[in-house]
This record gives sequence, C-alpha cells and structure tokens, in this order.
Amino acid sequence: MMEKIETNQDNKAEVAKKEEECKRKEKSETVALPESPEVTILKAKLLEKEKEVAILLEENVIFKTKTEEEAKHIAKAAQAKEE
Repeated sequence: MMEKIETNQDNKAEVAKKEEECKRKEKSETVALPESPEVTILKAKLLEKEKEVAILLEENVIFKTKTEEEAKHIAKAAQAKEE
C-alpha cells in the first residue's frame, strides 16, 4: 500500500513537471498575428525607402571616387605649373 502511495506521488510530480514545461513553452512561443493593411502599406514604403538608400549610397561612392580623381588631377596640374 505504501508503494502505491509513493508511486502515485511520483506520478503526480511528473505530471506537474510536464504541465509546467508545457506552460513555459506556450508562453515562449510567438503567435503570428494577422497584419493590418496599414502595416502592409508601411512595410512596402519602408522597402521603397531602403532601396532608395541603397541607390544613394552607390551614387555617393561614385561621386567620392570622381572627386578623388579630380583632386588628383588638379594636384598634378598645379605641380606641373610650378615646375
């Protein structure tokens, strides 16, 4: 009889442990909520802006290299005048 009681208590402890694990998992899982139309529109606008930024960054690199080349050319021309 004592063994049955101990086994029953062990089983209850295991069940409680498993329930606790399930509750933790449920809390940690993220739930995908449906997006509102506003969110979809804003995401599209954000994507457009990110593309614009990428283009501007590329243009910036091009302009920097051009100005460096022009500065070198001007420096060479100035040196040639001095000589």
